[in-house]
Amino acid sequence: ARAALVEVTRDAEQAGLQKGDHLIRIQEMPLQSFGELKREIQKAGEASHSLFIEWKRAGQKMHAHITPSGQEKRDVILRKKTQYTIGIIPQLEVAE
Repeated sequence: ARAALVEVTRDAEQAGLQKGDHLIRIQEMPLQSFGELKREIQKAGEASHSLFIEWKRAGQKMHAHITPSGQEKRDVILRKKTQYTIGIIPQLEVAE
């Protein structure tokens, strides 16, 4: 799977990502699912580390390190939790 970006804001935009880019790697590993992307973003945010992201735009590979930003939310049983994001909304596609 790969993720085509349908919205880019904040940190991702500053790192050079644009709407329509295709995420292909995260933390040096091929991106397999949206769940994996979310887990790696959360893990990096909790550890206060940057995240290595690689993407394709018009056939050209690009990459950057992005530090996730946190926002406090409540989980399904109303516990406070910090959710980390990098400012993207992906649309998953099946890779050929």
